[in-house]
Amino acid sequence: MPQLGETVTEGTVVRWLKSVGDHVERDEPLLEVSTDKVDTEVPSAEAGTLVRIAVAEGETVPIGAVLCTIGEDGDEPAGESDASAGSRRSVRDALVGHQARLDERPPVAPPSARRSVRPPSGAPAGTPGAAARGTPGAPTAPPPPLPDLPVAERIPFTTARRRTAAHLRGAVDTAVHTLTTTSVDYTAVEAVRRPAGLSHLPFVARAVCDALTAFPRLNASVGDDELVVWARVHLGVAVDLGAEGLVVPVLRDAPDLRLAELGQRLRDLADRARAHQLGADDLAGGTFTITNAGRYGTVVTTPVIHTPQVAILSMDGIGPRPVAVADGDGWAVAVKVCGNLSLSFDHAAIDGAEASAFLAEVRTILETRDWDAELGARP
Repeated sequence: MPQLGETVTEGTVVRWLKSVGDHVERDEPLLEVSTDKVDTEVPSAEAGTLVRIAVAEGETVPIGAVLCTIGEDGDEPAGESDASAGSRRSVRDALVGHQARLDERPPVAPPSARRSVRPPSGAPAGTPGAAARGTPGAPTAPPPPLPDLPVAERIPFTTARRRTAAHLRGAVDTAVHTLTTTSVDYTAVEAVRRPAGLSHLPFVARAVCDALTAFPRLNASVGDDELVVWARVHLGVAVDLGAEGLVVPVLRDAPDLRLAELGQRLRDLADRARAHQLGADDLAGGTFTITNAGRYGTVVTTPVIHTPQVAILSMDGIGPRPVAVADGDGWAVAVKVCGNLSLSFDHAAIDGAEASAFLAEVRTILETRDWDAELGARP
């Protein structure tokens, strides 16, 4: 099993794309693997004949396990006893170097590594720390029996679904989830985005990146009894895959991109996610996350923090709303394009005032920036 990401420890063979005896070209997809990070096709780094499959579909094995054996063209399929013939190479060896490591990736600690959180340096003296609620190894009650009802369908959980559920459960147990919400007037954005063929997402992403410069403690992760503030912004953006679940690809160094390129890169990530063309490192190293359920007309969403990050921003439905506007000495009602932004943050690491001020900064940028000039700017 090749190394498919720094934090990935095992993978499940979903489907073999080649059969024993088939010729395999270099870089040709060989099998599909599912991990807790991503479902991806694994290519062969060498050409040859697939002479033995050692791991069946549906089987989970650790990183480094031998998946199959590739021999020279013309080799006969091998049995268990002669699979180690010297002329053959294991996929473990053939795939060395398949996954390039990205420099300066922030380390990601599992929820179990977070023992407690004390306020970061600079917090008022005497501020209490907050211990994680979950107790590893504590007994859990068995689930209640299912009702005696007709069953329409049974859908087995995939490996990705089970591990996503485990991660989210850990996030809820370790982060003190708190929500703050604000309403944003997108009038300035609307005047620019439609002619440019952009969605609202790149504008929000641009505003978030700039607001994180003013509030760097939101661009952080909880480590071992400390808040780790990252020097670079790697923006995670949740992508819905329908019944398959969701993934959070990461746009690295997002502040270096201006609007046009930011929009293009976000579309590319979403397209590759839905085509199952992301690698595990495309999903690793995020420092702040945005999720967007707004196309379904949501009003307020409480997203689960992608721990060990300390915050996640949700975009909700954007559309025309009646709002009060100043009219001389009085007030009038006008129709404006508005939408809510909701920030889930870890109150054990970040105070409410700081989180609310950050969200207000995002709103101010969206409402007051000269987006015409921003769209024409270049890095």
